[in-house]
Amino acid sequence: SVVEASFWPYFENFYRKIAKAFVAFEKDWREQFPDTNTVAVESSVKGFISPKTENLLSAEPREGSLPFRGKIDRLDQNSQGETVVIDYKTSKGPLLQF
Repeated sequence: SVVEASFWPYFENFYRKIAKAFVAFEKDWREQFPDTNTVAVESSVKGFISPKTENLLSAEPREGSLPFRGKIDRLDQNSQGETVVIDYKTSKGPLLQF
């Protein structure tokens, strides 16, 4: 669809803010955790969760489990093999040690 030209100044401002926030996050992240490497981006996930405990059960359904699916924006891993899930939409708080 074609967007009216008068909307472009708003979108330009909006996307500039997003880009600046991304660059600032990346700079802080790489400075704070220099031994991490990105191992996956936009990875699809799916499985089954227990509605009682909210724990992930398995990749296969079990009695009473509920299916879920989603996308992980980014997975980083450090030299010890620890993995961090990064969700760009909710990564607004300070960086935390993992």
